[in-house]
Amino acid sequence: MTYRLTESDPTMAAFLRRVAGEQLAAGVEALEGDDPHEAVHGGRKRVKRVRALLRLVRGGFDGFDAENGYLRDAARLVSDFRDRQAAVETLDRLAALDGAPDLAGLRRVLADARDAAARRDEVRDRIATFRSALESVRRAAADWELAEVGWEAVAPGLHKSYKKGRKALKTARKESSEEHFHDLRKRVKDHRAHARLLRPLWPGPLRARARELSRLASLLGERHDLDTFAPHVEDGPLDAGARTALRETLTTERARLDTEALTLGARVYADKPGTFVKRWGKWYGVWRE
Repeated sequence: MTYRLTESDPTMAAFLRRVAGEQLAAGVEALEGDDPHEAVHGGRKRVKRVRALLRLVRGGFDGFDAENGYLRDAARLVSDFRDRQAAVETLDRLAALDGAPDLAGLRRVLADARDAAARRDEVRDRIATFRSALESVRRAAADWELAEVGWEAVAPGLHKSYKKGRKALKTARKESSEEHFHDLRKRVKDHRAHARLLRPLWPGPLRARARELSRLASLLGERHDLDTFAPHVEDGPLDAGARTALRETLTTERARLDTEALTLGARVYADKPGTFVKRWGKWYGVWRE
């Protein structure tokens, strides 16, 4: 299973069908696992990869809106379950920081809520529905076609995704809100996927770019986790001193993550979209010669 364009892909349409089929099959397999936390994580990861692939070819794929929307809605079936696990993981990261208050009581509450959800038949039913949705798209993907060929099949999607990332970075710089940083995170993850998918165009530089994008996505992911965790600070079993200390920790961590993410983001999105896509297009031409 190779999440990238290869010389053995005869056309961009064949590349689309192969990668989508492989990722969706892996997602179906992950969702058959016994551990619901791992199953949901694995299934959602594969869906994100396929949706990023669809955004890359959106300019020539008539089924983009329908297939992308269907996968988005399918993943939402289990998003709240994943959020419960993320809350526990975020608390553990905060508890490990210097000066963190005693969070053992709050952790028990969050872990109990997570585990209780995993035991409910309703969660298993949603996982099964999610799995069926991925299998349905996997079968359909075998017949997907593109209206464009070669670089023209991916250039519009690459341009649009990069441009949206650049705009999201600018917006997050102006207003440090949960919504804007979450939007930037989504755009960065798309760009990382595109660097991985097109890595053969120039393996060294694009592998390095994907690594930096992974670091940026990680920073923004931690920031998002803090934002979704914040309500637990107010309604969790904490005394006044612990609550105040935890609020201060959240504020400090947000500021650190924002500074690092915005600095790295400025480097990642330094080029204008037209210049960026033209450069990658030249690499594609050299690779295809």
